Amino acid sequence: MEISSAEESDDIFRLPDRIAKSKNKKRRQSTNRKANKQIQEKHYSSTYPAYTPTYYNILFINRKTTIEELVAIREQIQKTSIFTLDTESTTVRYQPNIPTLIQVQVCTSAPSTIIILEAHHLPTQQQQEFQLIQKIFDDILQPSNKIFSWGGIIELNNFIQFGLFDERQINSPENRDLQQEFKLHWDRNYPHETNPGDGTCKCRNCFGIGHKPLISLQDVVAFQLNEYLNKEFTCENFMTGLDPKLVINMNTNEYNHRKKLSQYASNDCDSIFKIISSMNLVDEETRTQTTTNQLVIETVVYDATEMEVEQPSLQHSENPLSADERRRIHNRSRTLHQRQMAYKHEIFIRNIDHRYPVRQMKITLKSMGIEITQVNPLISNKTNERILRVGLKQPDHLEKYEEQTEGLFSTRSYHRNCHKFNKQRRRNHREHRNEYRDEHGNEHGNEHRNEHRNEPHRRNQHEHRHNQQHRQNHREHRNDQQQQSNYWRY
Repeated sequence: MEISSAEESDDIFRLPDRIAKSKNKKRRQSTNRKANKQIQEKHYSSTYPAYTPTYYNILFINRKTTIEELVAIREQIQKTSIFTLDTESTTVRYQPNIPTLIQVQVCTSAPSTIIILEAHHLPTQQQQEFQLIQKIFDDILQPSNKIFSWGGIIELNNFIQFGLFDERQINSPENRDLQQEFKLHWDRNYPHETNPGDGTCKCRNCFGIGHKPLISLQDVVAFQLNEYLNKEFTCENFMTGLDPKLVINMNTNEYNHRKKLSQYASNDCDSIFKIISSMNLVDEETRTQTTTNQLVIETVVYDATEMEVEQPSLQHSENPLSADERRRIHNRSRTLHQRQMAYKHEIFIRNIDHRYPVRQMKITLKSMGIEITQVNPLISNKTNERILRVGLKQPDHLEKYEEQTEGLFSTRSYHRNCHKFNKQRRRNHREHRNEYRDEHGNEHGNEHRNEHRNEPHRRNQHEHRHNQQHRQNHREHRNDQQQQSNYWRY
């Protein structure tokens, strides 16, 4: 990446500092971070080509994994002492993140193996498969092994609750925090140059990340490998089950989505492996020379070579973001922030009737003394249940509001109040009609029209037409019933 000056870099990465100030400092900082992240993604995708993974196979460990497959995985793990490790969690609003995946790459000669353990789809602790999984992690966490991770192996502390290992085992192997090592490596080998020979300086400030206390994996991949590591699936739900064997009747879209999530989780481990290889931190002699056809495992579902590498939406360009692009990113971040603030305090009204207009629901809630910010009718993807999401201004009476609104807009409530709605609708219609006639009536006016409508012969003709239509409907209904009875008779 070629950046002419530090000022230009700062202008790229610190644009959201102009976001309107909020009373809450944490909210303002969170909004700035999101906007900075969007700008960074856009910049990297337009500057570097997409990340190219090495040749690896993906194996899943869950309740569908057989004993034979687990034994084969353990045999492969015992043949090497170098691993890369990463974890994934699922984001939950207003709650701590839920630990979900553990990715371990067995660093052997091509093809390497990436093991993805799905923590929420494990067998029970009484099964033999669970005991084999414990032995697999016991082999990985041996004191003689080297485990490279981004941020430290301390990430495994969140997974102790699943009973696969304990805190003592986590601290046993030689843990190599590549994040701290590469930071020192960067600052030591690339100091700031006032007059560089090629016109560019490779220090962290000139690269555009000098303000960051910790370097992200995406930054290092861009600097060291000159590739763009896509991080758009960071906040995705990894608890759905990535292994196709966990899902029954999976369509093409669901399969492709799980395939992308698996590739995303695997590329984090694989990028660490490529970085340590580029830094010569791993000797070839310490790696097991495993041939390609030496081990065949039937649990291989995804192959990195068969995965489609998503190209960036923009063409490869070294030009910085334009003013319009920055403005769109800024506006989008503000929109998301406002939407988040509107539903900061919220309640959900379930089983609402589709015939209720949104305007009428707002009027009803306000008449009950509920101060609302926004309402949004939703439909559940699983149960097709209609839910009304209500944003509240005051969070003091959430329980009270939930009791008041229980069954408020249900079908039963609609039938109970539909005559009121219809009566009001007819009244509004008459008022609108009369106003229109007063303004756009003919030369005789509304009085002449009403007198003409009330003439006896007019009323008699209307009654005659009504009775005739009623008799016709009665004959049709009688004929239908007769045909049905004849059908069942024969």
